[in-house]
Amino acid sequence: MDKEHRPLTTRLAAGEAPAFSELYDTYVPALHGWLWARTGRREAAEDIVQAVMLRVVRHREGLGRVRDLRAWRFAVARNEWRRTAGRDRRTVQAEEPMERAVPDGMAPDAEEVRRHVARLPAERREVVVLHAWHDLGFGEIGRLLDVSPNTAASRWRLALVDLARWCGKDGHDEQ
Repeated sequence: MDKEHRPLTTRLAAGEAPAFSELYDTYVPALHGWLWARTGRREAAEDIVQAVMLRVVRHREGLGRVRDLRAWRFAVARNEWRRTAGRDRRTVQAEEPMERAVPDGMAPDAEEVRRHVARLPAERREVVVLHAWHDLGFGEIGRLLDVSPNTAASRWRLALVDLARWCGKDGHDEQ
């Protein structure tokens, strides 16, 4: 259960307008960054975020049944992206975008990390973004990506090995 946001979703379900603003402020930056990384296009990310938030408003009464609001928001965004991608093939073919999901200032050599993250295979990049920068667990990531938690964890581990090798480390010290 996502207890952290339970009071917020309860207020939203009750129709409190400030609750929607709070939910929007809490979730839009992460969703936008992730979607921009997936699509490679700012406009596409903005359109999808707006569709996701509209869905939240339309179905706000049902938010009380959502077990994990953090993972749910990414699942809704991913489903909307897939639906949109069917109309616009350019969003499916973007390969460089995950590098934009690395937060600025995260490390002294953030630009190097961005380049290396962009080199990862798409399924590994996605796990890195969801786990490292959006703080989702492997169970949540597995549900979102329709893979087992073990597969999500394996993709994480393989990404860490690649990143360590590319950054000049041997990769054997990774946890």
